[in-house]
Amino acid sequence: MKKSEFNLFLAALGTGVWGIFSGFISVFLHRILINWYLPVGFILTFVFLFASACVIRYLVEKSGKYFTLGYAIFASFTIYCISEYAGKSGDFMILGKSLTGEKSYAGILGYVLLFGSIIPPFIAYLLPEKLFEKGDIKTDPNIIPKEAYFDQDFNLMFDIAKKAEEIALPAFLNREFNVELKADTTPVTEVDKNVELMARELISNTFPDDEILGEEFKQSENVNSNRRWIIDPIDGTKNYVRGVPIWATLIGLEIDGEVSKSVVVAPALKRIWWGINYGSLQEAWCSFDNRQAKNISVSKVNEIEDINMSISSRGGWVEAGDKYLKWFDNLSSKIKRQRGFGDFYSYMLLAEGAVDLVAEPDLELYDIAALIPIVEGAGGVFADIEGEKWTSKNGIKSGLATTSQDLLQKVLENE
Repeated sequence: MKKSEFNLFLAALGTGVWGIFSGFISVFLHRILINWYLPVGFILTFVFLFASACVIRYLVEKSGKYFTLGYAIFASFTIYCISEYAGKSGDFMILGKSLTGEKSYAGILGYVLLFGSIIPPFIAYLLPEKLFEKGDIKTDPNIIPKEAYFDQDFNLMFDIAKKAEEIALPAFLNREFNVELKADTTPVTEVDKNVELMARELISNTFPDDEILGEEFKQSENVNSNRRWIIDPIDGTKNYVRGVPIWATLIGLEIDGEVSKSVVVAPALKRIWWGINYGSLQEAWCSFDNRQAKNISVSKVNEIEDINMSISSRGGWVEAGDKYLKWFDNLSSKIKRQRGFGDFYSYMLLAEGAVDLVAEPDLELYDIAALIPIVEGAGGVFADIEGEKWTSKNGIKSGLATTSQDLLQKVLENE
Protein backbone atom coordinates (compact mmCIF):
# COMPACT_ATOMS: atom_id res chain seq x y z
CA MET A 1 0.00 0.00 0.00
CA LYS A 2 1.35 3.43 -0.96
CA LYS A 3 1.86 6.04 1.74
CA SER A 4 -0.84 8.27 0.25
CA GLU A 5 -3.31 5.37 0.22
CA PHE A 6 -2.43 4.49 3.79
CA ASN A 7 -2.98 8.08 4.91
CA LEU A 8 -6.35 8.08 3.16
CA PHE A 9 -7.27 4.87 4.97
CA LEU A 10 -6.27 6.34 8.34
CA ALA A 11 -8.29 9.51 7.74
CA ALA A 12 -11.32 7.48 6.67
CA LEU A 13 -10.97 5.23 9.69
CA GLY A 14 -10.65 8.26 11.92
CA THR A 15 -13.84 9.85 10.62
CA GLY A 16 -15.69 6.58 10.97
CA VAL A 17 -14.53 6.01 14.54
CA TRP A 18 -15.46 9.55 15.46
CA GLY A 19 -18.84 9.10 13.79
CA ILE A 20 -19.47 6.03 15.92
CA PHE A 21 -18.27 7.89 19.00
CA SER A 22 -20.63 10.77 18.28
CA GLY A 23 -23.52 8.33 18.01
CA PHE A 24 -22.69 6.72 21.35
CA ILE A 25 -22.30 10.08 23.12
CA SER A 26 -25.67 11.17 21.74
CA VAL A 27 -27.21 8.07 23.28
CA PHE A 28 -25.73 8.82 26.68
CA LEU A 29 -26.76 12.47 26.50
CA HIS A 30 -30.37 11.34 26.76
CA ARG A 31 -29.82 10.96 30.49
CA ILE A 32 -29.17 14.69 30.71
CA LEU A 33 -32.26 15.39 28.65
CA ILE A 34 -34.43 13.27 30.94
CA ASN A 35 -32.88 13.58 34.36
CA TRP A 36 -31.62 17.16 34.23
CA TYR A 37 -32.79 20.50 32.93
CA LEU A 38 -34.01 19.86 29.40
CA PRO A 39 -32.67 23.06 27.65
CA VAL A 40 -29.20 22.47 29.09
CA GLY A 41 -29.27 18.96 27.68
CA PHE A 42 -30.12 20.22 24.22
CA ILE A 43 -27.37 22.86 24.35
CA LEU A 44 -24.75 20.31 25.39
CA THR A 45 -25.93 17.92 22.71
CA PHE A 46 -25.61 20.42 19.89
CA VAL A 47 -22.25 21.68 21.17
CA PHE A 48 -21.05 18.11 20.94
CA LEU A 49 -22.51 17.70 17.46
CA PHE A 50 -20.66 20.81 16.26
CA ALA A 51 -17.41 19.58 17.82
CA SER A 52 -17.93 16.25 16.04
CA ALA A 53 -18.40 18.11 12.77
CA CYS A 54 -15.12 19.99 13.31
CA VAL A 55 -13.18 16.81 13.99
CA ILE A 56 -14.64 15.08 10.96
CA ARG A 57 -13.92 18.08 8.72
CA TYR A 58 -10.30 18.26 9.91
CA LEU A 59 -9.82 14.59 9.05
CA VAL A 60 -11.54 15.07 5.72
CA GLU A 61 -9.14 17.91 4.84
CA LYS A 62 -6.26 15.49 5.37
CA SER A 63 -7.52 13.17 2.64
CA GLY A 64 -10.31 12.71 0.13
CA LYS A 65 -13.46 14.72 0.82
CA TYR A 66 -16.18 12.47 -0.54
CA PHE A 67 -14.67 9.17 0.52
CA THR A 68 -14.17 10.13 4.16
CA LEU A 69 -17.54 11.86 4.44
CA GLY A 70 -19.22 8.76 3.09
CA TYR A 71 -17.30 6.61 5.53
CA ALA A 72 -18.29 8.84 8.45
CA ILE A 73 -21.97 8.81 7.52
CA PHE A 74 -21.97 5.04 7.08
CA ALA A 75 -20.15 4.38 10.36
CA SER A 76 -22.20 6.78 12.47
CA PHE A 77 -25.51 5.60 11.03
CA THR A 78 -24.42 2.07 11.83
CA ILE A 79 -24.25 2.89 15.55
CA TYR A 80 -27.70 4.42 15.29
CA CYS A 81 -29.02 1.19 13.86
CA ILE A 82 -27.26 -0.82 16.58
CA SER A 83 -28.90 1.37 19.21
CA GLU A 84 -32.29 0.93 17.55
CA TYR A 85 -32.33 -2.81 17.04
CA ALA A 86 -29.72 -4.38 19.29
CA GLY A 87 -31.05 -3.02 22.60
CA LYS A 88 -34.69 -4.00 22.87
CA SER A 89 -34.55 -3.66 26.63
CA GLY A 90 -33.08 -0.88 28.71
CA ASP A 91 -31.86 2.54 27.79
CA PHE A 92 -31.18 1.91 24.09
CA MET A 93 -34.83 1.59 23.04
CA ILE A 94 -35.60 4.72 21.02
CA LEU A 95 -37.91 6.37 18.52
CA GLY A 96 -41.13 5.88 20.40
CA LYS A 97 -39.98 3.02 22.59
CA SER A 98 -39.44 3.39 26.32
CA LEU A 99 -35.95 4.41 27.43
CA THR A 100 -36.27 4.79 31.19
CA GLY A 101 -39.95 4.66 31.60
CA GLU A 102 -40.25 8.29 30.55
CA LYS A 103 -42.17 7.65 27.34
CA SER A 104 -42.78 11.33 26.77
CA TYR A 105 -39.08 11.81 25.95
CA ALA A 106 -38.48 8.61 24.04
CA GLY A 107 -39.25 10.01 20.60
CA ILE A 108 -37.19 13.16 21.21
CA LEU A 109 -34.20 11.14 22.32
CA GLY A 110 -34.44 8.88 19.33
CA TYR A 111 -34.17 11.88 17.03
CA VAL A 112 -31.25 13.25 19.06
CA LEU A 113 -29.40 9.99 18.46
CA LEU A 114 -30.35 10.01 14.80
CA PHE A 115 -29.04 13.55 14.36
CA GLY A 116 -25.95 12.74 16.42
CA SER A 117 -25.16 9.93 14.00
CA ILE A 118 -25.84 11.53 10.64
CA ILE A 119 -25.80 15.32 10.89
CA PRO A 120 -22.13 16.00 11.89
CA PRO A 121 -20.67 14.80 8.57
CA PHE A 122 -23.02 17.10 6.69
CA ILE A 123 -22.23 20.03 8.97
CA ALA A 124 -18.54 19.24 8.47
CA TYR A 125 -18.96 19.48 4.71
CA LEU A 126 -20.48 22.97 4.99
CA LEU A 127 -17.94 24.47 7.42
CA PRO A 128 -15.52 27.03 5.88
CA GLU A 129 -12.15 25.66 4.77
CA LYS A 130 -10.24 28.49 6.48
CA LEU A 131 -11.19 27.14 9.91
CA PHE A 132 -9.16 24.01 9.26
CA GLU A 133 -6.12 25.14 7.27
CA LYS A 134 -3.80 25.23 10.31
CA GLY A 135 -0.88 26.33 8.19
CA ASP A 136 -0.97 23.31 5.91
CA ILE A 137 -0.90 23.48 2.15
CA LYS A 138 -0.52 20.69 -0.34
CA THR A 139 0.94 20.80 -3.82
CA ASP A 140 -2.52 20.49 -5.24
CA PRO A 141 -4.12 23.37 -7.15
CA ASN A 142 -7.48 22.64 -5.51
CA ILE A 143 -6.03 23.30 -2.05
CA ILE A 144 -3.59 26.15 -2.78
CA PRO A 145 -5.09 29.59 -1.97
CA LYS A 146 -7.15 30.86 -4.86
CA GLU A 147 -5.17 33.91 -5.94
CA ALA A 148 -6.52 35.62 -9.03
CA TYR A 149 -3.82 34.17 -11.24
CA PHE A 150 -4.54 30.55 -10.38
CA ASP A 151 -5.99 29.71 -13.73
CA GLN A 152 -5.99 26.59 -15.88
CA ASP A 153 -2.29 27.07 -16.65
CA PHE A 154 -1.26 26.87 -13.00
CA ASN A 155 -3.66 24.03 -12.33
CA LEU A 156 -1.92 22.05 -15.06
CA MET A 157 1.54 23.01 -13.77
CA PHE A 158 0.71 21.73 -10.30
CA ASP A 159 -0.72 18.53 -11.76
CA ILE A 160 2.56 17.98 -13.61
CA ALA A 161 4.56 18.81 -10.48
CA LYS A 162 2.59 16.36 -8.36
CA LYS A 163 2.92 13.53 -10.86
CA ALA A 164 6.62 14.32 -11.41
CA GLU A 165 7.18 13.87 -7.68
CA GLU A 166 5.32 10.57 -7.74
CA ILE A 167 7.58 9.33 -10.54
CA ALA A 168 10.95 10.75 -9.51
CA LEU A 169 11.10 10.69 -5.71
CA PRO A 170 10.57 6.94 -5.08
CA ALA A 171 13.17 6.06 -7.72
CA PHE A 172 15.62 8.54 -6.16
CA LEU A 173 15.11 7.22 -2.64
CA ASN A 174 15.31 3.56 -3.68
CA ARG A 175 18.13 4.16 -6.20
CA GLU A 176 16.11 2.27 -8.81
CA PHE A 177 16.84 3.70 -12.26
CA ASN A 178 19.06 3.17 -15.29
CA VAL A 179 21.59 5.79 -16.40
CA GLU A 180 22.77 6.46 -19.95
CA LEU A 181 25.16 9.01 -21.45
CA LYS A 182 23.85 11.41 -24.08
CA ALA A 183 25.87 12.55 -27.09
CA ASP A 184 27.29 15.45 -25.07
CA THR A 185 28.39 12.93 -22.39
CA THR A 186 25.92 14.26 -19.81
CA PRO A 187 23.86 11.62 -17.97
CA VAL A 188 20.19 10.94 -18.50
CA THR A 189 18.02 8.50 -16.58
CA GLU A 190 14.82 6.71 -17.45
CA VAL A 191 13.22 8.96 -14.83
CA ASP A 192 14.08 12.08 -16.88
CA LYS A 193 12.36 10.55 -19.88
CA ASN A 194 9.31 9.30 -17.99
CA VAL A 195 8.70 12.65 -16.32
CA GLU A 196 8.94 14.52 -19.60
CA LEU A 197 6.66 12.07 -21.39
CA MET A 198 4.11 12.46 -18.60
CA ALA A 199 4.31 16.26 -18.84
CA ARG A 200 3.94 16.22 -22.62
CA GLU A 201 0.90 13.98 -22.41
CA LEU A 202 -0.86 16.18 -19.83
CA ILE A 203 -0.10 19.36 -21.77
CA SER A 204 -1.21 17.87 -25.09
CA ASN A 205 -4.46 16.62 -23.56
CA THR A 206 -5.24 19.99 -21.96
CA PHE A 207 -3.84 22.43 -24.55
CA PRO A 208 -3.48 20.48 -27.81
CA ASP A 209 -2.50 23.59 -29.79
CA ASP A 210 0.35 24.64 -27.49
CA GLU A 211 3.98 24.10 -28.38
CA ILE A 212 6.23 22.04 -26.09
CA LEU A 213 9.99 22.17 -25.64
CA GLY A 214 11.66 19.64 -23.35
CA GLU A 215 15.25 18.70 -22.65
CA GLU A 216 14.93 15.06 -23.63
CA PHE A 217 12.50 15.09 -26.57
CA LYS A 218 13.08 18.61 -27.89
CA GLN A 219 10.53 20.70 -29.76
CA SER A 220 6.94 19.80 -30.60
CA GLU A 221 5.49 20.61 -34.00
CA ASN A 222 3.01 23.39 -33.10
CA VAL A 223 5.44 26.11 -34.13
CA ASN A 224 2.72 28.70 -34.88
CA SER A 225 1.43 28.80 -31.32
CA ASN A 226 2.00 31.91 -29.18
CA ARG A 227 2.21 29.63 -26.14
CA ARG A 228 5.13 27.32 -25.48
CA TRP A 229 5.66 25.03 -22.50
CA ILE A 230 9.35 24.61 -21.57
CA ILE A 231 10.13 21.56 -19.45
CA ASP A 232 13.25 20.30 -17.73
CA PRO A 233 12.11 16.98 -16.26
CA ILE A 234 15.07 16.62 -13.88
CA ASP A 235 17.24 19.71 -13.49
CA GLY A 236 20.34 18.46 -11.70
CA THR A 237 20.49 14.97 -13.16
CA LYS A 238 24.10 14.56 -12.01
CA ASN A 239 22.95 15.26 -8.46
CA TYR A 240 20.03 12.87 -8.90
CA VAL A 241 22.34 10.08 -10.07
CA ARG A 242 24.76 10.58 -7.17
CA GLY A 243 22.07 10.79 -4.48
CA VAL A 244 22.38 14.56 -3.87
CA PRO A 245 18.86 15.92 -3.11
CA ILE A 246 19.29 19.18 -5.06
CA TRP A 247 17.27 18.40 -8.19
CA ALA A 248 13.91 19.58 -9.46
CA THR A 249 11.31 19.48 -12.19
CA LEU A 250 11.05 22.83 -13.98
CA ILE A 251 7.79 23.82 -15.70
CA GLY A 252 7.64 27.14 -17.53
CA LEU A 253 5.05 28.71 -19.82
CA GLU A 254 6.14 31.20 -22.47
CA ILE A 255 3.42 33.52 -23.77
CA ASP A 256 4.15 35.76 -26.76
CA GLY A 257 7.90 35.27 -26.38
CA GLU A 258 8.09 35.95 -22.61
CA VAL A 259 8.27 33.21 -20.00
CA SER A 260 5.46 34.43 -17.75
CA LYS A 261 4.36 31.61 -15.43
CA SER A 262 6.23 28.74 -13.84
CA VAL A 263 6.40 26.08 -11.16
CA VAL A 264 9.57 24.48 -9.77
CA VAL A 265 9.20 21.43 -7.55
CA ALA A 266 12.11 19.86 -5.63
CA PRO A 267 10.64 16.72 -4.01
CA ALA A 268 13.76 15.63 -2.12
CA LEU A 269 13.99 19.10 -0.58
CA LYS A 270 10.23 19.10 0.13
CA ARG A 271 9.91 22.47 -1.60
CA ILE A 272 7.81 23.94 -4.35
CA TRP A 273 8.05 27.43 -5.82
CA TRP A 274 5.81 29.20 -8.29
CA GLY A 275 5.78 32.63 -9.83
CA ILE A 276 4.17 34.90 -12.35
CA ASN A 277 5.28 38.01 -14.21
CA TYR A 278 2.45 38.64 -16.60
CA GLY A 279 0.69 41.95 -17.20
CA SER A 280 0.14 43.65 -13.85
CA LEU A 281 0.68 40.44 -11.90
CA GLN A 282 4.10 39.97 -10.32
CA GLU A 283 4.24 37.44 -7.48
CA ALA A 284 6.38 34.55 -6.27
CA TRP A 285 5.54 31.95 -3.65
CA CYS A 286 7.17 29.03 -1.87
CA SER A 287 5.90 26.15 0.23
CA PHE A 288 8.04 23.84 2.37
CA ASP A 289 6.90 20.34 3.35
CA ASN A 290 3.31 21.08 2.29
CA ARG A 291 3.02 23.91 4.82
CA GLN A 292 1.33 27.26 4.36
CA ALA A 293 2.68 28.95 1.26
CA LYS A 294 4.45 32.25 1.76
CA ASN A 295 5.06 35.14 -0.56
CA ILE A 296 8.80 35.48 -1.23
CA SER A 297 10.95 38.41 -2.30
CA VAL A 298 14.59 39.12 -3.04
CA SER A 299 16.88 40.76 -0.48
CA LYS A 300 17.51 44.49 -0.24
CA VAL A 301 21.27 44.11 -0.74
CA ASN A 302 22.44 46.74 -3.20
CA GLU A 303 26.24 46.97 -2.79
CA ILE A 304 28.89 44.64 -4.24
CA GLU A 305 30.72 44.24 -0.92
CA ASP A 306 27.53 42.93 0.72
CA ILE A 307 26.74 40.30 -1.92
CA ASN A 308 26.27 36.62 -1.17
CA MET A 309 26.79 34.99 -4.57
CA SER A 310 25.87 31.50 -5.72
CA ILE A 311 27.44 29.73 -8.71
CA SER A 312 27.57 26.22 -10.13
CA SER A 313 31.37 25.97 -10.45
CA ARG A 314 34.42 28.02 -11.34
CA GLY A 315 35.19 25.51 -14.09
CA GLY A 316 32.36 26.91 -16.19
CA TRP A 317 33.96 30.35 -16.10
CA VAL A 318 37.32 28.88 -17.15
CA GLU A 319 35.60 27.36 -20.18
CA ALA A 320 33.86 30.67 -20.92
CA GLY A 321 37.19 32.30 -21.81
CA ASP A 322 39.68 34.76 -20.36
CA LYS A 323 37.41 37.81 -20.59
CA TYR A 324 34.66 36.31 -18.47
CA LEU A 325 37.02 34.46 -16.13
CA LYS A 326 38.84 37.73 -15.31
CA TRP A 327 35.51 39.48 -14.67
CA PHE A 328 34.32 36.62 -12.47
CA ASP A 329 37.53 36.38 -10.40
CA ASN A 330 37.63 40.13 -9.88
CA LEU A 331 34.01 40.18 -8.75
CA SER A 332 34.59 37.20 -6.45
CA SER A 333 37.42 39.04 -4.70
CA LYS A 334 35.11 41.94 -3.78
CA ILE A 335 31.93 40.27 -2.60
CA LYS A 336 31.13 39.15 0.91
CA ARG A 337 30.67 35.43 0.28
CA GLN A 338 30.53 32.86 -2.51
CA ARG A 339 28.93 29.41 -2.44
CA GLY A 340 28.33 26.77 -5.09
CA PHE A 341 24.68 25.77 -4.59
CA GLY A 342 24.23 25.29 -8.31
CA ASP A 343 21.47 24.60 -10.81
CA PHE A 344 17.92 25.79 -10.12
CA TYR A 345 18.53 26.06 -6.37
CA SER A 346 20.75 29.14 -6.65
CA TYR A 347 17.94 31.08 -8.30
CA MET A 348 15.32 29.92 -5.82
CA LEU A 349 17.56 31.06 -2.96
CA LEU A 350 17.87 34.42 -4.70
CA ALA A 351 14.07 34.67 -4.96
CA GLU A 352 13.80 33.85 -1.24
CA GLY A 353 16.34 36.53 -0.30
CA ALA A 354 19.01 34.07 0.89
CA VAL A 355 21.55 35.02 -1.80
CA ASP A 356 21.90 38.25 -3.75
CA LEU A 357 23.54 37.30 -7.05
CA VAL A 358 23.59 34.21 -9.26
CA ALA A 359 25.99 33.99 -12.20
CA GLU A 360 26.27 31.15 -14.71
CA PRO A 361 28.09 31.33 -18.09
CA ASP A 362 26.52 28.33 -19.82
CA LEU A 363 22.79 27.55 -19.88
CA GLU A 364 20.14 26.07 -22.13
CA LEU A 365 16.61 27.40 -22.48
CA TYR A 366 15.07 24.52 -20.53
CA ASP A 367 17.58 25.12 -17.71
CA ILE A 368 16.46 28.66 -17.14
CA ALA A 369 12.94 29.31 -18.46
CA ALA A 370 10.98 28.21 -15.39
CA LEU A 371 13.29 30.16 -13.07
CA ILE A 372 12.63 33.56 -14.66
CA PRO A 373 9.01 34.19 -13.52
CA ILE A 374 9.93 33.20 -9.96
CA VAL A 375 12.98 35.48 -9.78
CA GLU A 376 11.13 38.37 -11.44
CA GLY A 377 7.96 37.66 -9.48
CA ALA A 378 10.03 38.00 -6.30
CA GLY A 379 11.24 41.42 -7.45
CA GLY A 380 14.57 40.34 -8.92
CA VAL A 381 16.20 41.05 -12.27
CA PHE A 382 17.19 38.43 -14.84
CA ALA A 383 19.73 39.11 -17.60
CA ASP A 384 22.67 37.49 -19.35
CA ILE A 385 26.30 38.15 -18.44
CA GLU A 386 26.35 41.05 -20.90
CA GLY A 387 23.40 42.67 -19.14
CA GLU A 388 20.86 42.03 -21.89
CA LYS A 389 17.34 41.21 -20.70
CA TRP A 390 16.80 37.51 -20.95
CA THR A 391 14.23 36.25 -23.47
CA SER A 392 13.89 32.92 -25.16
CA LYS A 393 14.12 34.53 -28.61
CA ASN A 394 17.51 36.24 -28.35
CA GLY A 395 19.55 33.05 -28.07
CA ILE A 396 21.21 33.99 -24.77
CA LYS A 397 22.92 31.06 -23.06
CA SER A 398 24.05 32.57 -19.77
CA GLY A 399 22.37 33.84 -16.65
CA LEU A 400 22.91 36.75 -14.29
CA ALA A 401 20.20 37.23 -11.67
CA THR A 402 20.30 39.96 -9.03
CA THR A 403 18.13 41.79 -6.54
CA SER A 404 17.71 44.99 -8.56
CA GLN A 405 18.57 46.75 -11.79
CA ASP A 406 20.89 49.02 -9.83
CA LEU A 407 22.92 46.11 -8.43
CA LEU A 408 22.98 44.46 -11.84
CA GLN A 409 24.59 47.58 -13.30
CA LYS A 410 27.21 47.70 -10.54
CA VAL A 411 28.05 44.03 -11.13
CA LEU A 412 28.35 44.54 -14.88
CA GLU A 413 30.64 47.53 -14.43
CA ASN A 414 32.96 45.59 -12.16
CA GLU A 415 36.47 45.30 -13.61
